[in-house]
Amino acid sequence: MEAYKEITFGYYVAENEEREPGSYDINGDKITSSTQIAEPMHDMSFRNITTPKEVGKKQRELLGQTMNERYRNSIEYCQKNGCKISGIILKGVNHTEIFNRNLNPNMDYFIQQVADFYFKGELLTESPEACVPTINESFQIARNNKDYRTK
Repeated sequence: MEAYKEITFGYYVAENEEREPGSYDINGDKITSSTQIAEPMHDMSFRNITTPKEVGKKQRELLGQTMNERYRNSIEYCQKNGCKISGIILKGVNHTEIFNRNLNPNMDYFIQQVADFYFKGELLTESPEACVPTINESFQIARNNKDYRTK
């Protein structure tokens, strides 16, 4: 933990990260039927090819079942334990749109944040115009209701 306190962390996600269903189910297995509930496309904790299944389960148990919960809880845990960490949630975009100037109206803000983080060591700072304070969790609600395709 002492080594982590020497590192400055920046964590960014897109507001709509969890809306895109992936090709793994919520147990971490490759989808083989239309009745399986897909995990969010960019939630690596469910993919047993990137995160061993037991590690992903433990991660979700400790930090939250959704990517959005783990985003919040990871930042809060690290801050509580003395780490220099900040996070921003980019408004109105998903994972693939975050880096697309045509689809992300806040691209200039985002580029400046990343540049200041890497080149000046500055923490990421929220902008009311470009960020939201909490992530829209409608995908998770739909997933819990087994109706993720309609959201």
